Amino acid sequence: MCISISLARQATNQPWYSVLIQTFLAPASICTTNTTQTAYLNHTVALINTFKQNSTYNPVLQLEASNFVSYITNTTNQALLHSNCTAFVIGVKAAKAADAKAEKNREKIAEDIRKQIDQIPRIVTGSHGPNDMDIDLDSSERDEHHF
Repeated sequence: MCISISLARQATNQPWYSVLIQTFLAPASICTTNTTQTAYLNHTVALINTFKQNSTYNPVLQLEASNFVSYITNTTNQALLHSNCTAFVIGVKAAKAADAKAEKNREKIAEDIRKQIDQIPRIVTGSHGPNDMDIDLDSSERDEHHF
């Protein structure tokens, strides 16, 4: 049996696999042109403003992306985007990393809170087994459930 695969591509002098290499090794950059820089900033600020105006999204935005929002909305950093785009991108990545670290810390604290609350019935009854205060969730729901 013979299996044939045909890849549609533009006629170029590059081998067929060059598209795959470019896809995985050459990320797109907002720094390419002033147009992409401006578009990135405008779209991001507009989205942030939309989230800030939404009473459901704003608290989550402030909790989950406070460093990113502060960085992007800072006028000095906005000017940096056009004067030194690479430094701007490094700053965005640092802000996102700080938000991710803060999220991990919050998750650890939340898990500690859950564990301590779940221990109270066991402490007062002296039992280490199931009790009537346990909630009936399967493991996938338990990961999503906070209290």
